[in-house]
Amino acid sequence: MKINYRFIQIVLLIGVLIFLYSFSSKRNQNRALGKLEIEYTNGKNIFITKENVDNLLIVKSQPYRKKLKDSLILNDLEKILNQNPMIAKAEVYQTITKDLGVKITQKEPLARVIGKDIYYLDQQGGEMPLSSSFSARVPLLNGMDSIGLKEVFPLLKNIEKDDFFKKNITEIHKEKSGDYILSLRNSEMKINFGQIEEIDQKLMNFKAFYKKIYKDELLDKYSLINLKFTNQVVSTKKEA
Repeated sequence: MKINYRFIQIVLLIGVLIFLYSFSSKRNQNRALGKLEIEYTNGKNIFITKENVDNLLIVKSQPYRKKLKDSLILNDLEKILNQNPMIAKAEVYQTITKDLGVKITQKEPLARVIGKDIYYLDQQGGEMPLSSSFSARVPLLNGMDSIGLKEVFPLLKNIEKDDFFKKNITEIHKEKSGDYILSLRNSEMKINFGQIEEIDQKLMNFKAFYKKIYKDELLDKYSLINLKFTNQVVSTKKEA
C-alpha cells in the first residue's frame, strides 16, 4: 500500500494550526485589560474626571481591569456610567490592544438653582449635581419652584445662545408677583422682565437700550429697566 505523505503533511499542518489558534485564543482571554481611554465628546470643562469614571467601573467588587475578556460585559459597564447624573450618554468598547475605551457625553449646565437644594439645571431641563472638578459660569436662579423652573427655561435657552446675554446676565429671581427680575454683571441695575413671554422682542429691546446708555456712559445712572410692556422700555433713574 502506497503511503500518501502529502496527505499526512496536510493533516498535521491543520492540526498544528488548530493548536496554535486554541492556545492563542486561550491566552488572549486570560490577559488583563489594559489602560482606560476616555474621550469627551462635548466641551472642554470636565465635570466628571477620568478618576471618577475609573471609580464607577467596578463590577462585583472587582476592578474592571482584572475581569477576563469573556466575563467583561460592556453593556453592563455602560449602564453603570449612564446612571451617573453627570453623564448624558456613555459608550463603552474594547480596543484591539485590550484597552477599555469610554466615550462620554457630559450633561451641560444651563443655570444654577439656589434654594433648599443647590444644583444645576441642565440643557434638557433636568437636575445635574454640582461638580467638585469644575464650577460653571451660568446664571443663578432664585425663588423658583418646579413651575418657575419650567417657566424660565425658554428664557435661559435664549440667554445661553446669545453671547451678549450669556456674558451679562448673572441671576434671575422670581418675585411673589410672578415677575422675573434679572441681575447684570458689574452693574446694580435690575431688569424687570415681567412674565416669560415675547422673549425675543423683550431681549432685543433691552439690548438696544443697554448699548445706547453704555455708549453714552449712563449705565450707572439707572436702577431699573422695565420690559413688562413688549412695545416699550421703561427706565427708572437712581435717586440723586
